[in-house]
Amino acid sequence: MSGLVPVRRYPRWLRGTLVWAPTLLVAAAGFAPERVQQAARAAGVDLDQETGDSADEPAGDPIEDGGDEGSGEGAAPLPARLGLGLLCGAATYGVMRISLWSDTALESALRKARVPAPRLVMAAAGGVAAWGLAERERRQAGAA
Repeated sequence: MSGLVPVRRYPRWLRGTLVWAPTLLVAAAGFAPERVQQAARAAGVDLDQETGDSADEPAGDPIEDGGDEGSGEGAAPLPARLGLGLLCGAATYGVMRISLWSDTALESALRKARVPAPRLVMAAAGGVAAWGLAERERRQAGAA
């Protein structure tokens, strides 16, 4: 979450939103993945564009075939769905909290090392990392 404005200076409500909004969305997606698929289709998003492999997937789509995954055969039982939703939500909450903590810790470490503009260095490093990942992805797409 590196940027020029430290996260610790954000208003408390904004910091809470940064942690809880993704947590609740991921927990809901873990609880009801078929609803996420329906919403993605309604928005015109192709969820299968990454793999391109349809040979390993079953021949029919229970949602498009008129069935509802939440009530038909093969649907996960409610305790399993609740457990998955809670697990996904807890993992997201942990990652977000660690992210906020590490932002402050990294800035403090850079200040102790007497780096003149630690936030600027952090933002530049984040930009270089993003560029490197995009470049690697572009090369992999070109090789495929």
